[in-house]
Amino acid sequence: RSRRGLYNGKDIRTGNNLSFSMKHTKRTFKPNVFIKRVYSEILDEMVRFHLTTSTLRTIDKLGGLDNYILTSK
Repeated sequence: RSRRGLYNGKDIRTGNNLSFSMKHTKRTFKPNVFIKRVYSEILDEMVRFHLTTSTLRTIDKLGGLDNYILTSK
């Protein structure tokens, strides 16, 4: 899978489904990714990104997309 977008460290994880009879079957846990337009003050325009919900919450917490990009590792 292409890693284009802001995923805030989230990745595809693997685990098990667990039925009532305690039978384990493999499954994957995918991050909640969606396409969102976010305003950039430096560029003075809306920029389209693939984001996770945790990334969007972090952008709001830090006060905008530009602050998120400057403080992210």
